[in-house]
Amino acid sequence: MNREGALLVMIAVAVALLALGAFAWRRRSRRDAGIVAPFGEAPDAAAVQTATSGFYVATTRHGDALERLAIRGLGFRSRVDVTVTDRGVALDLVGQPR
Repeated sequence: MNREGALLVMIAVAVALLALGAFAWRRRSRRDAGIVAPFGEAPDAAAVQTATSGFYVATTRHGDALERLAIRGLGFRSRVDVTVTDRGVALDLVGQPR
């Protein structure tokens, strides 16, 4: 096989892997379409226990630590400000509602 043939094989493999990744993400998005992230502000009576900044990576189900959920607003990595109150946790992701 000459260089051009090897290059064409490598391009075909790369395109196939990208198509497979896109197909898998679409299936995951359809699977998780019924899950809605709760949006809104913390209750007025909530006492802030701690606040910190970080990097949001993914939301998963309890017991499935490696099974990433494709929920609108929580499907992609982002910088985040996390506020922990006595009534719950608030995530302030860049470009998304609280």
